Amino acid sequence: MANEQKMSVRTAVAAVFTGLLASACCIGPLALAILGIGGAGLLVKFEPYRPYFMTFTFLLLGAGFYFAYFRKPAVAEGGVDACGCEKPKQNKWGKVMLWVATVIAVVSMISPYLLAAFSDSSFSKANAGLQGATQVASQQIALDIKGMTCGGCVGHVTRALKGLSGISSAKVSFKPQRAVVRFNPKKVTTSQMIAAIKKVGYKASLSKTKLTKVAAANTNTITLSLSGMTCGGCAFNVKNALKKVNGILSAKVTYKPQRAVIQYNTQKANIQQMIQAIKKAGYKAKLDREKPKKRV
Repeated sequence: MANEQKMSVRTAVAAVFTGLLASACCIGPLALAILGIGGAGLLVKFEPYRPYFMTFTFLLLGAGFYFAYFRKPAVAEGGVDACGCEKPKQNKWGKVMLWVATVIAVVSMISPYLLAAFSDSSFSKANAGLQGATQVASQQIALDIKGMTCGGCVGHVTRALKGLSGISSAKVSFKPQRAVVRFNPKKVTTSQMIAAIKKVGYKASLSKTKLTKVAAANTNTITLSLSGMTCGGCAFNVKNALKKVNGILSAKVTYKPQRAVIQYNTQKANIQQMIQAIKKAGYKAKLDREKPKKRV
């Protein structure tokens, strides 16, 4: 392998490494969260060094292109190259490696910005949710179930209900055979729930038993102001951290503004647990006491 090819391959590999380091502050915590590995907060500390890693990556890529395309192989006396060939071999392998490394490095570096754009578009409804969270209250009903023969049937009915859009929570019990469902009436109806349960082999009907006020009031929605997020990837990290807290029904996290709108079961989760989970992921959070603005 010619020296030029070796140098272009080496610089390509180094550029991939520094490119990954440039995105470690955002992609790293997300990857660790998916794998269920701790230590995400440490990777966030790479963020101040991100511009330096990006600069070094571009310098390495520039050097790689120089060795691959512009620097001519050394020619010895007699018109042969350093390998003794009269016609120097073209650096095809080095060029392929260089272009592959360039794509990987560039995608790694811009991925935080792509995640930010995706996060802003995907969670754009969170701002509307912030404004209307206190205006659109979810409803809770009880369904009497027939046909369940064991605890395994409870899982079947639960999955059938949770597979419907608009279901916030579904608590199914074997004794008594009943399902207490909290849902958004604008997205799902009682008839759809009964049909979903029938589809998995059971019968359901609206229960005449009145739910207690305590059961109907054990769901709350709050907003947390966040700090420390540097890109859209951080929004995913915060959301994943919140999902691990028992009792969280839904969590909508936005990068701009840095905010989380959370619906949770007040009997299973509390605000301090949420703040600690976010802190463990490497960010800060506090209760946003600003009242949502009413739509004009």
